[in-house]
Amino acid sequence: MRKKITIRLKNEILLTLKNESFEVSNESQLCEIFDINIRFFELFKRPKNIKIDRQCKIELLQWIKQGYLETNNSLFGKTITPPTFLDVMKAASVVNDDD
Repeated sequence: MRKKITIRLKNEILLTLKNESFEVSNESQLCEIFDINIRFFELFKRPKNIKIDRQCKIELLQWIKQGYLETNNSLFGKTITPPTFLDVMKAASVVNDDD
């Protein structure tokens, strides 16, 4: 999905680049675009501040340069999106053969 970058969204992206991390919040437009709910982080006591790597920074800079963001196959989206319920259940069902 393509989404045009507004001034507010651009400022949020620039702040993310400056801090080298993304902060999950109810006011975040990026959370809204990538359908991230802060309650997940509160429920599972996960940190709301997510470090981003070099590839994510490059992607964010490309978005600003292009004037729109692309959510399909986004590395940034994969980095900040918490695991789905199915991912959690798969991880919980893995059996270790160490016993």
